[in-house]
Amino acid sequence: MQGGVFMTAKNSKPRPPRPGRRSAGGKPNLVLVLLCSFGCGVGAALILLAIMAQIFAHTALSLDLVKPFASAAAAIGALISGYVLANGVRQKRLLCGVACGAFYCLCLFCATVLRGTVPVIDQQNGTLLAALLLGGTLGGGLSALGAPGSAPQR
Repeated sequence: MQGGVFMTAKNSKPRPPRPGRRSAGGKPNLVLVLLCSFGCGVGAALILLAIMAQIFAHTALSLDLVKPFASAAAAIGALISGYVLANGVRQKRLLCGVACGAFYCLCLFCATVLRGTVPVIDQQNGTLLAALLLGGTLGGGLSALGAPGSAPQR
C-alpha cells in the first residue's frame, strides 16, 4: 500500500481502496453506521410487531393491550438502534443513544404532521415518546457499559 492506494503485482497502476466501514483515517463511515442503525432498529420493531400480531390473532388477549405492546416494540427497536449506533460511532455512546431516541420521536412528530393532524401529547402519546427516548438512551448506555475500558477496574 502506498499513500492509501493499493498497488497490484501485475501492473503499477494504483487501484482505489475498497469501500468499507472505516474511512482512510480509521474512523467509522458515519452514513453507513446511521443506515445500519436505522435498519436494525426498524427491522427489530417490525419483527416484534409481527410476532405480537400473531399472538393477538391466536389468543384471547384483550385488544386494550395493543397500544402498550406496540409501544414496547418501538422502544425495543429504539434500544437496538441506539446500541448499534453507539457501537458504530464508539464515542459519546450515551449521547448517541439519546440522539437515536430523539430521532424516532422526531419521526413520530413528522408522521403526525404529515397526516394532517395537530400533534397532541396526551397520556398515550407521551408514554410512546418517553418509551422511545428511554429505549434509545438505554441502548447507548448498554453500549457504554459493554465498551472496553468503561467498567471500573478493581
